[in-house]
Amino acid sequence: MNSQKKFGVFILNNKRENVVAETEFFPSQELCPDIPISTPLTFPFQNNQVMMVLDKNNWWNPLGGHIEKNETWEEALIREALEEGGVDIADNLIFGYIKVNRISGSKTYPSVTQIPMTQSVIKKYHHDWNKMETKDRRLFSIEEAIQVLSERGDNQQMLQIFSYMIKNKVNK
Repeated sequence: MNSQKKFGVFILNNKRENVVAETEFFPSQELCPDIPISTPLTFPFQNNQVMMVLDKNNWWNPLGGHIEKNETWEEALIREALEEGGVDIADNLIFGYIKVNRISGSKTYPSVTQIPMTQSVIKKYHHDWNKMETKDRRLFSIEEAIQVLSERGDNQQMLQIFSYMIKNKVNK
């Protein structure tokens, strides 16, 4: 993977949680050992389709979420995939991380954290899934995923990350 590629910085302004942060993606097959992990994310694949979930802001997102007490980031990722998307995942592969520098707001996490970016494989699709934290879930073709990620209001950051993953043939 090309770890020298420069990705754009995004200023996250989450008014609901009163958080302002600067986020930047770093391609890597390993996480930064000196930065605490906050929220792991994954793009889970089934055949040639990727699942994403629709959040409260009407953005399509990879699956993932916050780590609970006494939980590893990998355990959190598996739990969140089931809660948010109704899928069991396996074969998590790191392809980078988002470094988050909190500028102001909530002090739930340290001022600098990282968000592991992974891809995974959907092992089981639960048809009886109940929406809890998300509005919807959907399997997208690669082309459809690129389209919905381009419509997000995040300065195209998640689109850049997804495109990097696809271009570098990280997907299984």
